[in-house]
Amino acid sequence: GQAGVTITKVLMVVASKTIEANVITLGRLVLPIQEQTLYVTNYIIRRFALIKVDPYAPNFKKAFDHIITHVGGKPVLDEVKRKLDLTKSDMEASTMILYRFGNTSSSSVWYGLAYAEVKGKLKWGDRV
Repeated sequence: GQAGVTITKVLMVVASKTIEANVITLGRLVLPIQEQTLYVTNYIIRRFALIKVDPYAPNFKKAFDHIITHVGGKPVLDEVKRKLDLTKSDMEASTMILYRFGNTSSSSVWYGLAYAEVKGKLKWGDRV
């Protein structure tokens, strides 16, 4: 065989839990009070089974102008998109970096920033 890495369903379960834990930690620090309140209210309702509701995905676009994620593979990008309720446009830089360069580890974020800059999407003072 060939040397390489395979992304399996087990990895996606771990990645999903990690994304959720990081979103909770990051959300406390950067999200506006309104988004934090919606998240906590949703959590309490789900925790005590007051009514059946889906988990609330905080709107990180209220805290950031651009979201550029690590490119760990197509399934990972799909999971980030789903967990954070991002649009195709929000994921454009990360998706194009995956297409162009593949999984480049942590440098993929820098490539994503460069892509957004070249496309004219970044402006001075934007929150990334």
